[in-house]
Amino acid sequence: MEDGDERVADLTYAFYRDLCDNYQDSQIILLDNREPEENLHSKMKYIHFSRNEKIGRYGFFPVVTK
Repeated sequence: MEDGDERVADLTYAFYRDLCDNYQDSQIILLDNREPEENLHSKMKYIHFSRNEKIGRYGFFPVVTK
């Protein structure tokens, strides 16, 4: 990992950690391509949007099937 990549990873981790520590009684919806680290998932209600109808949740809005 290059130095710039490492700084981005550190900043991303710090951002998600701050949300976990300071906003437990709030609803925050993030639409981002960067995933929080797995060790933070237990500290938040984490929902992964898979874009796959058979795995997890497809997207933000439910898929309507006929």
